[in-house]
Amino acid sequence: MSVVTLEYSFALIRVPKTGSVSQAQLYMNYGTEIRDTDNSVNYPTHMPSVELKNVFREKNWDWDGCFKFGFVRNPWEREVSNYFFFRKIKRIKDMSFSEYLENQSGTPSGGWEMHTYLTDVDYVARYENFEEETNFIWKKLNLPESPKLPHLNSTKHRPYWEYYNDKEILLVQETYKKDIELYNYEFED
Repeated sequence: MSVVTLEYSFALIRVPKTGSVSQAQLYMNYGTEIRDTDNSVNYPTHMPSVELKNVFREKNWDWDGCFKFGFVRNPWEREVSNYFFFRKIKRIKDMSFSEYLENQSGTPSGGWEMHTYLTDVDYVARYENFEEETNFIWKKLNLPESPKLPHLNSTKHRPYWEYYNDKEILLVQETYKKDIELYNYEFED
């Protein structure tokens, strides 16, 4: 669920598998999940900014005056993380990483490319620089104290590049083509 606050005037857009659970936990001390503002509506956990903008309009909240941000992540690393997360929650069992990628059929983590979540935001932070990005956002929002960086919903695995062959590298590259271009990601080993 997106975390918003009117007091500090920010909205965290939660992009799947970019540390969004940790981010939400961190910012909840200064905001609230959008669903907590209206129990009669079932808002999705991961709401693209364009949809959140509509919620702001419905509630007569100031979208333009609000600092809107979200995180992105290296697509190759994101898919490895997603694979191990699905295994952890037993959504997939005896499937290899290669089979998982093939079964995605060009559909990245949860069916959405990262840029589709962040169409109307003020800042796109990088998961790879989580601590530095969080400190920057914290100062920008003028939040009190220092952020206490949680690491929730993490998965244990080797470095992402150890899971890929050439075909799989290209598959993820094609699937995330726009994200890779927009956020300047590369497959690095």
